[in-house]
Amino acid sequence: MEKGVKVIYRKFLLSAGVIALAVGTWSFSDDLFQISKNLEVFATLYKEVNVNYVDDINSARFLKTGADAMLDGLDPYTEFVPESEIEDYKLHYVSTQYGGIGASIFSRDSKVYISNVFEGFPAQKADIRPGDQLMKINDIVLDGKNSDQVSQLLKGSKGANVKLLLKRENEAAVEKNVARDEIKQPNVSYFGMVDGNMGYIKLDRFLENSAQEVTDALLAVKKITLTV
Repeated sequence: MEKGVKVIYRKFLLSAGVIALAVGTWSFSDDLFQISKNLEVFATLYKEVNVNYVDDINSARFLKTGADAMLDGLDPYTEFVPESEIEDYKLHYVSTQYGGIGASIFSRDSKVYISNVFEGFPAQKADIRPGDQLMKINDIVLDGKNSDQVSQLLKGSKGANVKLLLKRENEAAVEKNVARDEIKQPNVSYFGMVDGNMGYIKLDRFLENSAQEVTDALLAVKKITLTV
């Protein structure tokens, strides 16, 4: 009798597994159907508006508007980036490594100045100093441009030359050709103890390697607390 019970029990487990698999497969198929149906609706709407709207439509802008509207209902960190803009986007927002000259800048009275030069990088090697006015980048006049616009002009492929026109106080303007080098900025700019008993980690950007840098900083802070 006991043997018969075991056989029935095994058959019951097998049947339950088959039912669960069937339900899971059905649910997955239903999701695929809904996705396919919604994509068809979106494609039809996109086509009809492009063909039949009374005015000409900028197709790329129209698509981006639709994608932005779909993602607007999610969190603020999910966004659509067109393929044509992906490299600039990665350079500006995603990657912490880029080609640059190793100097920070600031704007004052519609003019751009060097605020800091980092040791060992191209700007220092080219004798660029804090306080130098940056007048042109690759023959582009910088008057009226903000710091973000100028920063993007300075960035580019590692090893590529960038032509700078600089003016130092009481000296004539001078042109310098500077080869960009890889500039790596940490996401965690500081970690340590505050008030003797509180660990502090300063995360400036949530980009690639952020999680690992926070983990490393946390382990380092824990070691500090153990040695105190």
